[in-house]
Amino acid sequence: MKEVHGVADWYQIGIYAGCSARSTPFALGPTRATEDRANKDGEGLAASVVDWNSEERRNSAMGLGDLPNWFRQVAALTNPIRREYHLFSLLSGCRPTALMEAKPKDLSLRRRVLHIPRPKGGADRAFDIPLSRQMISCLVRVIRFNRHCYPLQANDWLFPADSDSGHLAEQKERRDVLAKWGNDLRQTFRTLATPAGVSEFDARLLMNHAIPGVNAGYISRHKLLEDHLRAQQQAISSTMFGALGNLIAKEAAVRSWLGPRATQQTIGAKRDADGEALRRAA
Repeated sequence: MKEVHGVADWYQIGIYAGCSARSTPFALGPTRATEDRANKDGEGLAASVVDWNSEERRNSAMGLGDLPNWFRQVAALTNPIRREYHLFSLLSGCRPTALMEAKPKDLSLRRRVLHIPRPKGGADRAFDIPLSRQMISCLVRVIRFNRHCYPLQANDWLFPADSDSGHLAEQKERRDVLAKWGNDLRQTFRTLATPAGVSEFDARLLMNHAIPGVNAGYISRHKLLEDHLRAQQQAISSTMFGALGNLIAKEAAVRSWLGPRATQQTIGAKRDADGEALRRAA
C-alpha cells in the first residue's frame, strides 16, 4: 500500500474513494486543518501544492428591478409584524437571528440607532445600526402594531410573536408567497449598496462584517456612526424606495401598508372586526 506523506496524497485517496475533486476538501476537512497548522509552524506538507476548490455562497440577492414585486409580496402578508420584520431585514442587512431578538430597550430614536448587543460572534461584536428615515418609520409602525396585537410581549421584543420565547422564532415564508427573505435580504442590502454609491468598506461596516486589512482595526466605528454611516444608510434606503416609483400611490395593497395613516387605519379596522366578532359571540 502506498505510504501517505501529506494532504496531497490524502486528496488523491479521496478522489479514488469516489469523492469528486470538488467535494474532497470537505470530506478531508480535518486533514486540511492539519495542513494549515503545519504551514503556520513553518513545516508545510505536500498539500501546499494543491489548489483547493473554493465554495462560493449562492448569490440570491435582488436587483433594483426586483424590488417592486417583492414589496407587493410583502404587502400581501397578513401578519403586519412579519411584514415590518422582512422590510427592516432588507433595509438594515442585519442577520435574521439578531433582528428577531431585538428589544425595545436597545432602540434609541433620539440617537437614531438600534443596538445589537449579541450578534454573530458574541458580545464582543456588539454594534449599533444607524437608522434611516424609512427604517424609523418601519420600527414606529411595528411598535404600534405590537401594542395592539401583543401588548404583553411588546415590552420585551421589537418583533413579538406567539412563540415560547415571545419573539419571532421563524423567519421563513413559502417561496411562492415571498420569494426572498432572511439572508437573501442581507445579500440584497450589500448588492444594492453599490448603486446607492456606498463603498464596499462602508457597506461592510454597516453590516458589522469583519474588515480585512491591518489599518481597519484602528477605525473607531462610533466616530463614523453619528454622521457618515447614517448618511450611507440613508442613501441605501432611498435607493431601495426610489426603485418603487409610484407603486405606493398606484397599488392599494402597498398603499394600505406604507401610505399615509395606513397603520392607524389598519389597527382601526382590526378593532372594528374584533368588536364585531365579540358582538356576534355574545
